[in-house]
Amino acid sequence: MNETLPVSRQNNRVHILETALKLFSEKGFEGTGVQDLAESAGVTKPTLYYFFKSKEGILRGVWEHYSLDFIREMEEACVYRPHVSEYEKDVFPQLCKIAETIGKLASEHNYFFHLMVMQNFAPSQSPTVALLSDLQEKPYKLLAQFFLDVGKAHGNVKGKEELLSYTFMSAVYIEIVTSEKIENKEKDFAMVVKQFMHGIFS
Repeated sequence: MNETLPVSRQNNRVHILETALKLFSEKGFEGTGVQDLAESAGVTKPTLYYFFKSKEGILRGVWEHYSLDFIREMEEACVYRPHVSEYEKDVFPQLCKIAETIGKLASEHNYFFHLMVMQNFAPSQSPTVALLSDLQEKPYKLLAQFFLDVGKAHGNVKGKEELLSYTFMSAVYIEIVTSEKIENKEKDFAMVVKQFMHGIFS
């Protein structure tokens, strides 16, 4: 976000992002026109272009705005702290924390979470894949680094870091999407983590 903008313009920018997020998550990026965005946000097209230059710029703006705190929290959650001889302090609780971080995003920014999930399953030829690839990959890279560090203490993880990051994220996504309530899901996340770890360490 451009911190030099006056507060009134900052508020306008955030309002546009909030409106765009809702439309993109409901209608998809390609199904949402610039006119739709302007009318729903109650601004003119020149105002949209002033802030974001293009519809693609708005989508990147949405991603950057809503993922900022999430990525910061994932960076902290994905620091592996080895306690190899203590199951209750080692990989298990740390993966639970990562799952809870994703769950927090879904709880606080449900529209963005669902947009993020949809983007993960977008066809490779979709224009949004190239547009967002650097932003979309950040949580997976953090998780892959976590598994890389785990592999230094647990040899059976070595060489599978990228696969494990996608598998784990997918399992958490499915748990959230198929659940009626996101709040207070620590027990459900713990079960997902146990099932995931059984496939690795058994």
